[in-house]
Amino acid sequence: MAAYRSDGLYKASTAVVLINQSNTVYCSQSRQLTAGVYALVVWKCTFATLAYPSNAILLTNSAPSLLMLGTINGVAASTASLSRAFGPTVSGFLFSAGLGLGYSGLAWWCSAIIAVVGAIISLFVTDEGGRMDVD
Repeated sequence: MAAYRSDGLYKASTAVVLINQSNTVYCSQSRQLTAGVYALVVWKCTFATLAYPSNAILLTNSAPSLLMLGTINGVAASTASLSRAFGPTVSGFLFSAGLGLGYSGLAWWCSAIIAVVGAIISLFVTDEGGRMDVD
């Protein structure tokens, strides 16, 4: 599994915040907004980095046998790559459709609905007792 580097997001968000600050008047609200953006980006990157090893462990433990582990890891990597490829396209389409409807938050609400559905599904995940090939 390739290592995930999230320091690029820190750098990109810093550039966005600095560009935003150069175009606005410095006031307490702008500083609070900047602090909030920084806190959210640090939170997102920290917990996204922690989630990848947890997902890898869950995926490894879900394999019915060690012979199937390579296939499961391959399918998981392919699915993740497809999601990274089509995610921006779909969210861009939803954002454009939302703008056409006069509602720019459509893409964000669709993402929130998908996250809630995923959270609900994760409540029903059970541990069936481990691999079948372990003696």
